[in-house]
Amino acid sequence: MSIEDAMAEVADGLELTVHRSTGAAPGEGTVQILIRASRASRDRWKEAAARMGVSVAEMVRQLADAKAAELLDCPHPRDRWRNTRYGTSCGHCGQMLSRRR
Repeated sequence: MSIEDAMAEVADGLELTVHRSTGAAPGEGTVQILIRASRASRDRWKEAAARMGVSVAEMVRQLADAKAAELLDCPHPRDRWRNTRYGTSCGHCGQMLSRRR
């Protein structure tokens, strides 16, 4: 038996258990985003992610999600929201929360 045959035999009995922590709901598709950064930035990000105990990708996801929530989600209670024919907006800060199509 060759090494290849032995490896194939072992691989046939293995259950694939690759899991990725993307924050996506089970069954929800994910997309890949490519960004460019200097080597110095990448090295700093790796060190920061290591201190957080996560991967660089997870750190970037967490930071991007936090910034998106800050910019897109209104912090005021739902009872302040107003529905108009144009969409939903916050009656306190005026932020447009959704638009009618």
